[in-house]
Formats: sequence, structure tokens, C-alpha cells
Amino acid sequence: MLLAVGADANARDDAGHTPLHLAGKLQPCSTALAKALLEGGAHLDCVDGSGATFRTYQPDIYHTVQPINYLRLTCLAARAVKQYALDYKASGQLPVTLRAAVDEH
Repeated sequence: MLLAVGADANARDDAGHTPLHLAGKLQPCSTALAKALLEGGAHLDCVDGSGATFRTYQPDIYHTVQPINYLRLTCLAARAVKQYALDYKASGQLPVTLRAAVDEH
């Protein structure tokens, strides 16, 4: 697989899809493929251009892959910022690198 030679598991196409989003759009979606992408560093909860996540496309497989094993603290914090509509850009309290992480979620 391309991940073994350094491919970016979170690369995006013009529509904001990552390889995990594209795998999620497959019918049927292979659990093994989803797990391989996650093991290769894919972010489970990044949103695509339409605001969808892998879970949006494949809710059953999302639970099968045991998402708790792949959720990072950064991702959980980014979700909380979005959920509570915190003004993370204007306040200047969040470094630019972390702003990008929040934007991905």
C-alpha cells in the first residue's frame, strides 16, 4: 500500500475528501481498508468539503473499527471547540497550528 512508502493518509482532493472519506463512499466499504488507513495515520473525524466524516458515510463500520483507538486528544479538543462554537480565531488564544486542526474538524 502507498502508506508503507510515505503517502499522506490525510491528503485531500479538490472536494476536501481524504482517502478515508473516499473509502467510506465505497459500497460496500471494506473494514480492512478503513483499518489500514487508520493505522496509517488517517484522521477518523476530519470533515470533507460538505461537512461529512467517515462516520457519515459508514456509520456501521465506524463502530466496527473501534473509534476510541484512533481518536486523538487534539481531535477531541477540536470537536469541543466546534460544538460549543468558541470563537477560536478572533481571540488569538489558539496558535495558528491548532486553528488548522480545528478547521479540519
